Amino acid sequence: MAVGARELRFLLAHLNDSVTLAESSLAAELLDLAGADPQTRAAAIRNLLLECIEFLRPARLGPFRSPEARPYHVLWLRYVEGLTVSQVSEELALSERQTHRELRRAEAKLARILSERLADRSRANSHPGEQGSISPWQVESKASQLDLLALITKASSTVAPLARKLKVMVLIEPTFPEIKLVCDEGILHLLLIQALSLAIQRTRSGKVLIQAEQDAAGTRILLRFQSEGSARWPLAPLQRLAAAVEMSLEVENDPEGATIIALKLAHGERRTVLVVEDDPGAALLYRRYLETAGNWQVVSVAEPRQALELAKLTKPAAIILDLLMPEVDGWSVLTLLRSDAATAGIPVIVCSVFSDPLLAQALGVSAYLRKPISQPQLLHALRQCCR
Repeated sequence: MAVGARELRFLLAHLNDSVTLAESSLAAELLDLAGADPQTRAAAIRNLLLECIEFLRPARLGPFRSPEARPYHVLWLRYVEGLTVSQVSEELALSERQTHRELRRAEAKLARILSERLADRSRANSHPGEQGSISPWQVESKASQLDLLALITKASSTVAPLARKLKVMVLIEPTFPEIKLVCDEGILHLLLIQALSLAIQRTRSGKVLIQAEQDAAGTRILLRFQSEGSARWPLAPLQRLAAAVEMSLEVENDPEGATIIALKLAHGERRTVLVVEDDPGAALLYRRYLETAGNWQVVSVAEPRQALELAKLTKPAAIILDLLMPEVDGWSVLTLLRSDAATAGIPVIVCSVFSDPLLAQALGVSAYLRKPISQPQLLHALRQCCR
């Protein structure tokens, strides 16, 4: 779907109007949002627009009023902060006429970026995963260190009115272990609230017990209660959300007949990703995407001729490779990597403005992403090839 300038301006002008965004023509085109509630549709469109604006952010934090920073700042000031054109011109020290010109140029760039994102999204929907698998939603993720007991206490307080209404006791196990996690606080909190709500509504004993256990493989959060074993569990939305941030959510039955909603978080050491990219803006974006997601650390190199030796040295879990680089192109780097026994088995994700996935597949590429790339796209590709 190609987005025109007029439609883009309409969407940007209603960036904080959830009703208008949810009912827009763009929402109707996003097949992966079919069946989602209006608030979810609106949030997805808003996040998509903000993500595309973020792509225009200058890589190096130069002067606020520098020409290379204008596309980003003029869009941000006008549509995100909601300033008038006159106020934007004052902020950027431009005439109003020039501000209008800069705004139109920036909108044209943004429309191209948005159209490319939508085309990629459409292609992804045309080639869904295997039948029966849970496809993760594309969710922006930002990891931080959390105290699990504090987060569970907070989630329990949120569902307390529902528990009182249904006369259900929500109990935290007295010997709850002290557990620290690195994950997205907002997503885990939401998963806990929704799982607790489901348990409260399905228990027939009037009690839900929250437990946790941790071993070398990871952490399991358990909601234990008595329920009718034949009940169908509406878990698909929660499972998709959990999968998007490398968690899983299942319903189990223990030998004593209790039902358990189990939320599992795998542990693991931070994995290294080698980024071979001569554009400092793209390299910085990938670093921001990965290092805020939790279990990734980034090593980047702008000189493609250094990629092979650096890959041998760092032994990365995956390599992100650009194609268009000076003197040595990405295909040549890929050939070198594949011809050396020490690096032949490392998954390579090509990220490029060019589109040639068949060639990439023939040369042993694990994933092919077309720029501009979102954080969910990159994380999903890494999770798929680093299993």
